[in-house]
Amino acid sequence: MGFSSEEATNILVEQSLKAEEFDEEDTTVFWLSLAAIQWKLGRLEENVKKIAVEIIDSGSDLRWWDEEPSLIKKREKVLLKLKKQVFLMN
Repeated sequence: MGFSSEEATNILVEQSLKAEEFDEEDTTVFWLSLAAIQWKLGRLEENVKKIAVEIIDSGSDLRWWDEEPSLIKKREKVLLKLKKQVFLMN
């Protein structure tokens, strides 16, 4: 039995984000990955897009890269590319 995009997203959110072992970093990665996957499939949901853009604009994801300063600029480039992609998807 197949699920609509909305149903599948709701299941993922319910099962993943409510897991006890999920921390703030996992949550950030979850939303950015979900946005990238949905974009690639041509099924980017507005609420997922909004959350991913908020994460990118806040810079909160970059703090997880503090231990590897040389990778921060690379990560920033990847995030800006994702932001451009999700905004072009309308």
